[in-house]
Amino acid sequence: MVRKFFCFDLYTTGLLIGWLGLAESITSCIFSILMLENVDTIITTKDFPDVDIVALRKSVVTILGTYIAFNVIDLLASGLLIAGTVKRNRLLIIPWLINSFISLLFNAIAIGFTFYHLWETNATNYTAIIPFAVAGGIIFAIYVYAYLAIYGLYEDIRRIAPNSEYSSLINNQNNGTVYPIYTRA
Repeated sequence: MVRKFFCFDLYTTGLLIGWLGLAESITSCIFSILMLENVDTIITTKDFPDVDIVALRKSVVTILGTYIAFNVIDLLASGLLIAGTVKRNRLLIIPWLINSFISLLFNAIAIGFTFYHLWETNATNYTAIIPFAVAGGIIFAIYVYAYLAIYGLYEDIRRIAPNSEYSSLINNQNNGTVYPIYTRA
């Protein structure tokens, strides 16, 4: 299990990754909304003379709308990661873990398809491809390391506070409490 993220402890890592994710999501949403507002000036017949502009515009609006929706989800997950780290509540960290796992999965699939496409097309200009592949691999490895660090934070909070206010609901423990029966037998 990861105990540190580079030189940071897990709680600092949770805050750092949460705030960076929040800043990235807000910035991406702002730029995407600006692009969405100016889609008619971005896509013109002068730039794309042989393409159906209406279909291209509709595709760009759909892609930007989907991207904004994913950024809002990431914004909420990062905010909950910050709150979970500050309050030491592991349940608030779970949305970030789920969101990041899905993101890692899609990134791994995209990397696999990219390498498959390069293999099938017999790309011969490896000097142009290798720097991007190495940089992409390093970024992906850091993202996996960050995910493992936040999972380590989740486990650390669970280990420190096993009897939190919600643990009886999750672990199906009632701590000796007898609940009343509301039905007639």
